[in-house]
Amino acid sequence: MKTSDKPEISKKWWTSEKPDEIKGQELEKALANAEKALADADKKGDAESIDACLVALESLGACAGKTIKKECDKKKHKEVIAVLEKYEDLIAEESQRLEEAKAALAQSADGEQEDEEEKGVLKEEYLARMIKKLRSGDQLNFCFGLDKSTPEDSRLVLCNKRDPERLKKILKGTGEFSNRLMTFGNASADGKVLQFKLAEDAKEPSQIVKLAKAFLKGNRELKFKKLRVLVGGEAFEEDMDVGEEQAGGGPHVAGAEQAPADKAARASDAGNGAATPEDRRKQFKEARKRWVAVREKVEQDLEIVKDGIRGHYLDDVDQYPIAMNKLKELDEIMDNLSDDLRDALDAYVSTPLKQQDRLQELGGNAKDLLDTFADYVERSPLLAAIDQKEFADVQIKSPVATALRDLAKTIS
Repeated sequence: MKTSDKPEISKKWWTSEKPDEIKGQELEKALANAEKALADADKKGDAESIDACLVALESLGACAGKTIKKECDKKKHKEVIAVLEKYEDLIAEESQRLEEAKAALAQSADGEQEDEEEKGVLKEEYLARMIKKLRSGDQLNFCFGLDKSTPEDSRLVLCNKRDPERLKKILKGTGEFSNRLMTFGNASADGKVLQFKLAEDAKEPSQIVKLAKAFLKGNRELKFKKLRVLVGGEAFEEDMDVGEEQAGGGPHVAGAEQAPADKAARASDAGNGAATPEDRRKQFKEARKRWVAVREKVEQDLEIVKDGIRGHYLDDVDQYPIAMNKLKELDEIMDNLSDDLRDALDAYVSTPLKQQDRLQELGGNAKDLLDTFADYVERSPLLAAIDQKEFADVQIKSPVATALRDLAKTIS
């Protein structure tokens, strides 16, 4: 071995180059481990194999130092010591390469996760949630992809986190719209007015107000009396003519009344159980509103029940933890089913009536969840005990069951 030699992370290199009087068994073993770990890291390229290799390299450095200290004579093995000391730089170089690969891997994973999360803003369920925020007074960012030939097929993206330019990029990524047909900015709702304020660098498609108006009429959750678009210091407004037409109906004529015969026919249909899709949608919204009110009341009543149960079993060492676990179980079930059901109902109501196939699918999902929830309510002995007012003067099972039945009846 010469002073100018460079060490290798190789068991074979060490066993062939080391002097016979130096055993170097620990170093030999460390080199074999590091050699295998490097091969695995280069082949697999995942974080786990890279971490394992970094540990193996650190162990190799320690063994090289130990071999110098315990087995090498400073005078007799000057060349060996000089070569083994070079492991420090070699290990540092390899470790840096691996750390960079690991960082790139993490960045790639973050990017993929971010891309996947960003796609979520295109989901109907997400739009339904954002519409709720808009109606409650929150200012949101938006991007509009407008279809000039069929305005009803336009697409609106709302978000309270990502900036308008980012929303534009996400929507553009779908391939459905070109730059010429896209605009973006901030959206807000003030009472009966829906307002879109276009960003300064947003390109305003021609007739944006009329196209947006035609699209918004297809989403009954976005029905406002007036639509306002602010762009370049100017304000453009359109009356939304709420009540002028239902989904699938004809155009509105200002001041015109529905023909008496038509009114009578619709009333007759509803009375005979042949309600129109528009009537059923209205009934569904009313039933959902009642369900939300019941659910909120239940959440408040459960806290009263908890206090009652704590007091009832406070001195019963055996029953108290059992009662607390049952309440915790009830909380978890109510939370999980409530969230899932809310998402299913939002997806159903935000789907235009003309998309009947999609409505049937979403309606089926919502009904399945309603059945699951109703079955739990019916079978729960804890809810039955609560309704008997054993712990507090509240009722939960009966109002929940009634609200769920009414809601299920309105889903077509």
